[in-house]
Amino acid sequence: MVHEIALTIKPTMACNMRCKHCFNGTLLKSTKQLDLKSVFRFIDIAVSEFKDIKVTFHGGEPTLAGYDFYKEVFAYEAKLSKKYGVVFSNLFTTNGLLLDDNLIDLLIKYNVLINISFDGPYNDILRQNTKYIISIIEKVQKKGARFRIFCTISAQSFPYLKEIYNWFKNKEWDFKILPIEPRGCAEKNYDLLMDIEKFLDELENLYRIWIVDNDCKIKFYTFQEFAKLRRNIQFKPYWINREIALNPDGLIYPFGRPNDMNFCLGSPFDVEKISECFCNKNYKQLLFNMKEYAKEQCRNCDSFHICRSVCVYMSYVYGDNSESLRYECKMSNGIFNRILKVNDEIIKDVRSGNIGIYNDFIKESFKSFLIKE
Repeated sequence: MVHEIALTIKPTMACNMRCKHCFNGTLLKSTKQLDLKSVFRFIDIAVSEFKDIKVTFHGGEPTLAGYDFYKEVFAYEAKLSKKYGVVFSNLFTTNGLLLDDNLIDLLIKYNVLINISFDGPYNDILRQNTKYIISIIEKVQKKGARFRIFCTISAQSFPYLKEIYNWFKNKEWDFKILPIEPRGCAEKNYDLLMDIEKFLDELENLYRIWIVDNDCKIKFYTFQEFAKLRRNIQFKPYWINREIALNPDGLIYPFGRPNDMNFCLGSPFDVEKISECFCNKNYKQLLFNMKEYAKEQCRNCDSFHICRSVCVYMSYVYGDNSESLRYECKMSNGIFNRILKVNDEIIKDVRSGNIGIYNDFIKESFKSFLIKE
């Protein structure tokens, strides 16, 4: 049996918030909701082939599917897990508006990791209902749910990265920062897009602060990923043939992102195994298109040995706009160069016996570079 697969389940493309940067753009008009039979079948064909199954509920806004929808899905997973010994890991990405007590308790019962899209002290720039969402997150925290915050950084907020970091530290909320990109609703809103070099200056400065911050007790997911970057290790090497999505129309798509709509892989009732989807002509066409873009984008990229075109691929599933692909490539290349430079300095310090100045996560991540006596 193959080890793992990542499923994205999108119960609806409707949304109860209108964020200025939403990558779904105009796709949020549909009110069609995914039927449970399609969900169960999708899970069934995954269980027949994989041992570890990560399920991400996304949208649109997934809470609009309602409590009963998730009660049925999680109960079905539990039944299959008991019967076949399959391990399910569930993630739930939401704007938080409809996270009431009943739904929070259900997510806690099934140990779901709740990803809440919220931009900290600068949330009003892109989103609405800031004070109310803070109260919801505080409730989630008080109840002891597993959660983290996805914080989008834009032109108006990136100069305050250090302040944002300290704000999340004080709240004791685990978080991840996501640089805004020119896609969806943000594609035409140029005032939201950052000067990449200025952003990278702020990002590197904050990374240098974090690596020696022994008072940071939260998970800063972005920097914890950065700490694992090495010049001789590929970034996210396992991406193709590892993710698959079920959309509200009951059909399967490669990644559950906007450009996937052009590469439908059929109905879950038409296949016996998930792996059949990766042999579909539309999936192969998607891979071909991505590789063609990569030939052009990656030709002179000095981070190619780290990225291996993954950044172009990840951008392409959101749209085939060449300007957006260039922006993503420039941003990713800049991040790799800046962070690898800092990590090289850490390696040098560790080998010189100066590991004590760093935080516990850095010490653990770089301990292999200690010189053994």
